[in-house]
Amino acid sequence: MFNIISSGTITKAIISIGSNFIKPMIEKWHLNHKVDDCLINFDIVLDKYFERSAKKCSLLNTVVQNIEKKPLKNIYFPLTLEPMFSSANDDIIKLDEYNKERLEKYNNILIIDNAGMGKSTLMKFLFLDVLEKKHIGIPFFIELRLLPTDKSIIDYLFEEIEDIKDATSSKVKKEFLKSMIEYGDCIFFFDGYDEVSPDNKAIINQKLQDFINKAHKNKYFISSRPDESLSSFYNEFYQFKIKPLSKEEAYTLLTKFDNNGAISKDLITQLEKDDKFKRLHEFLSNPLMVSLLYFNYKRIPILPGDKCRFYNNVYENLYEEHDLRKGGKFNHAKYSGLDLVDFERILYYIGFYSTFKLQKTIYTKDELLSLIDDASVHYNNSLKPLHSDFKSIDYLNDLLKTVPLFTKIDIYYSWIHNSFQEYFSAHFIKNSSSKEKIISIVFKYKNIGTYYNLLDFYYQIDPEPINNIIIKPFLKEFLTYMDSTKITDENYLLVKALLFSQNITLKHSKTKAFNPFNEQLVRLATILETYTDHSYDVRYQLYPNINIHTEHNISWELQTFLKNHNIDLWKEIQFGENYNDHNELNNISNDSLKSFLNPEYNLNKIIDDYDKIKPFIPFLIKVYIKNICQQFNKPIFILDYNKCKQALKQINQEIEEANNLSWLDSI
Repeated sequence: MFNIISSGTITKAIISIGSNFIKPMIEKWHLNHKVDDCLINFDIVLDKYFERSAKKCSLLNTVVQNIEKKPLKNIYFPLTLEPMFSSANDDIIKLDEYNKERLEKYNNILIIDNAGMGKSTLMKFLFLDVLEKKHIGIPFFIELRLLPTDKSIIDYLFEEIEDIKDATSSKVKKEFLKSMIEYGDCIFFFDGYDEVSPDNKAIINQKLQDFINKAHKNKYFISSRPDESLSSFYNEFYQFKIKPLSKEEAYTLLTKFDNNGAISKDLITQLEKDDKFKRLHEFLSNPLMVSLLYFNYKRIPILPGDKCRFYNNVYENLYEEHDLRKGGKFNHAKYSGLDLVDFERILYYIGFYSTFKLQKTIYTKDELLSLIDDASVHYNNSLKPLHSDFKSIDYLNDLLKTVPLFTKIDIYYSWIHNSFQEYFSAHFIKNSSSKEKIISIVFKYKNIGTYYNLLDFYYQIDPEPINNIIIKPFLKEFLTYMDSTKITDENYLLVKALLFSQNITLKHSKTKAFNPFNEQLVRLATILETYTDHSYDVRYQLYPNINIHTEHNISWELQTFLKNHNIDLWKEIQFGENYNDHNELNNISNDSLKSFLNPEYNLNKIIDDYDKIKPFIPFLIKVYIKNICQQFNKPIFILDYNKCKQALKQINQEIEEANNLSWLDSI
């Protein structure tokens, strides 16, 4: 384990990477290039850069510590990476250090996971550990949201490194930096791909790909929430996710917040007594949620009900008592003079317009002040205006000091965590007269995975619109789809349910057959198991000279949301004895199959023609589904007709009950 921070300063061991590791490179390069400029001091310049980077990465803002910066080493808990598309235990990596042997067996690494799983903390930890060890490589930590669109990555990096006090020619130093990167001793940590503005994502994406392709000898890490644009990196990067914390790991993390003190011990005791422990699983499997759980319990020793109530408690606790670190209760007067409700209304506006209009989580001072101004105008035109002395600059000071939901990074301002932006945005939608329209648009968005956390908040706050305009039509569509046939064959109905959320096409190929259990099949299998928020065009060999192409449709994304929200609409397919004997597969000749393909067969189009679909049922059962289950020893989930029917009945009852109370609106 590293020891980065000592009394608020970087240890001498760390900032010696320049003299110990880079200086010999400088001397050799200088000799070979025979330049007039002396690079002898550039190692010192680089040391200063690493010192600045280490300081930024070593100190974290935490809700638990009332946004007081704390050494990462004091609160870091070793996280575990597990592959997204493999079940091999050899690929599971516990990161209590930068394990060169384990990590560098993979070409490059994508760390993809949802809010609060600790992606950025993990990236900073690895960067600092490489920096301390010195002999592993030369690390660079780059926040992608800060990467400008008008500069190359090399130019941006050089501007961050260069010391204006150093007299060495910038041209020579830049050429050396290029050579050093080209040589391949560097490890790049690109953090927060999902936080890049959508307007800039295509440009940043291309810059990353160009840089990685040209400097391919280096090691690369990219962290992100699930994002459709990441697909351009799939061929070159091995994809990992962060393993959810076990109960024991969550408890260990809790004890770190008060150094195994009385609060964490009491909280753990209460968790063990809670007869509804399962409802807290979400909080305990996610590092952010664990920290927030501690923060809330420290203020009010009551276990939370649901996620929204949980975040509301965090907000109220920050508003009412933000300076616990000073001992006792101490409330600062709010610069803005807003009460708890009005202060929150501004946050609703900032959250919503940041998410849907600006599509960003980081702002300049002027951008954030402009948002606050717009919010004040919005609410001053409502039935409950803000007080007349309200000033945007005062509110900004509150966001940083008295209700510290924002933090300042250099010249930029950002939420302490993106999940707060999503939480407040969900509340804005709930209070909007256009909420049905907004929800409908979001669910039709191609990259809906971007909004899963926001929709999760919203569904807890106001489930009726989603039930009425999204889930109800979806259930009706599925039931009508299944009712369109009178065929009772169990395997046929299984395939039909599968085709409801996927488009599957069989194509004849003259290419040489290959092993179906390749990386692409692994990827497909995992998607089937977990209902991820990505859409893939997966291609693999189904049978000699027969390829299967699969592509998800919109209903798949909706199912992902429902499944993530623990709405039980599925049945588990285990493939026991009833599915063991499908000898028809071996009895169908290649020639007879070719006659069906001619040159391709879209199974979705013929699903209601039993005679035409029947020859392909063994393929889909034995190869596409059953072998996936056997390969990974896991079940897959198919929409269950009876469960969907019962869910639709319940939604209709709830809508009817709500309509029966509509007379209250006229009182």
